[in-house]
Amino acid sequence: MTPEEQKIYDSMRAAAHSFHSASVLLQDGTNILAKEVLKRGIDIRSSFISSALLYALSAEISLKTLAKRECVRIERLHDLKSLFNILPTEIRNRIQQDIEGYDECFDTLLEANKSTFVEWRYFYEKDNLSVNLDFLRKFSSAVNNECNKVEF
Repeated sequence: MTPEEQKIYDSMRAAAHSFHSASVLLQDGTNILAKEVLKRGIDIRSSFISSALLYALSAEISLKTLAKRECVRIERLHDLKSLFNILPTEIRNRIQQDIEGYDECFDTLLEANKSTFVEWRYFYEKDNLSVNLDFLRKFSSAVNNECNKVEF
C-alpha cells in the first residue's frame, strides 16, 4: 500500500470509529438520562434514529475500509450485507465471531438491517421501519475492531 493509500485507509478507519463512538455516547447517554430528558419534554426518539444511522454509517465505512485493504473496488454501495459478503471468508468469520449472542441468526439480522442507513435517513418517507439496534451496535463494533486489527 502506498503512503497515500495508507493515509486514505487511516482516515476511513478513523471516521468509522468516530461515528461508532458518537452513537454509543448518544445511545448510552440517552438511556442514562432518559428520565430527566423526558421530564423536560424532549422527544428521545430522535436519539434512537440518530444512533441507528450512525451505527449503520460506521459499519458501512468500516466494511469499505476493509474492502479497500483487500483491494476490492466498491462503487456507491450502501448495502451492509453486500459489503460484508465481498470480504474474504476469514475476515467475515472473525467479524461474526466477535458478535456475541447472534450466532444462530446473524445472516437473518444482517439481511434485515442491511439498508438501515438508506432507509432510516429518510424515515419520514416510510412506514413500518424496523431496526435491531443491539445487533447493529455489535456489528458496527465488530467491524470497527476488525479494521483496527489490520496492520500493514
